[in-house]
Amino acid sequence: GSSVRIAGVTIGDVTDVTLKPGDMVALVVFRVPTNLKLDDDTVAAIKSSGLIGEKFISLKPGGSGTTIKPGALIIDTESSVDLEDVIARFAFGSVDKK
Repeated sequence: GSSVRIAGVTIGDVTDVTLKPGDMVALVVFRVPTNLKLDDDTVAAIKSSGLIGEKFISLKPGGSGTTIKPGALIIDTESSVDLEDVIARFAFGSVDKK
């Protein structure tokens, strides 16, 4: 049910999240309008609304000119930063002092 956004605008929603057996990779299925054309170099990232806000999928459209088909995988992803974890480590003194 989390939102999918482009440039901060909600354009869809997450319909399923599973763990791919074997390689322990998360597989996220989401729905966007059929008239939205995404290129094959689109980048997906998990973002957060504010410090402890809801999580959402942020898409950065690519510019390759090759449109991906419905059901295709978006391979390019960005790692998310878990701000709650960082704050907890800092508050409880477990942040590396180096």
